[in-house]
Order: sequence, then C-alpha cells, then structure tokens
Amino acid sequence: AKLKGHAMSKDMLAVMAQADALATKMDLMDDSLAESERMVAGLDEISLRIARRFDSAILGSRRRMAHAAGGSKPIIPPKRDGPSGDNVPLSVGNRPNLPPFPDLLR
Repeated sequence: AKLKGHAMSKDMLAVMAQADALATKMDLMDDSLAESERMVAGLDEISLRIARRFDSAILGSRRRMAHAAGGSKPIIPPKRDGPSGDNVPLSVGNRPNLPPFPDLLR
C-alpha cells in the first residue's frame, strides 16, 4: 500500500506538522525542567543557609532540655565540639566573616 503523488505529500505534511508540534512541546518541557532545576538549586542553598545559621540554636536548646531533665528522662546530652565547647564558624549569625589571619607569634 504505497502512496503516490498527492496522497504521499499530504501524509508527509501531516507528519511534518506533528514533528513541529512535538518539537514545540519538547522545547517547553526543556524550559520547564531548566526552571525547576534552578529553583531546586536555590532551595538547596536556602536550606544549607538555614541549617548553618540555626543548628547552633537547636543544639543549645537540646542542651538546655537535657540539663533541665536532670537525668529523669533518657535524654543523652549532645556532645560539645572541640576543647572550647561549641565550634561554630564565625560566618554564622550576625558575626562577621573574617579571613584567616597569619599567626605572627610563631
């Protein structure tokens, strides 16, 4: 059942129109996926900032809860980092982000 002449050109035009419509839909999908990827990357950055800023506050409240329980509840107090207690980077919260200064005493 081979098509000849005018019937073949009509079928080719229909296939070309469907291919153009599919290409348009794929372009829209590509734009939508790119926007979604950008939004997920922004959400990831925001969640990292929230975690960096408020982890110390959450840790402090857990310490207070463990201290207030006084052994009456099975709460394990959180471990303190480093010899000086909370080892929080200076860039957290309202503290300035200072560059590492050279050790001039050594």
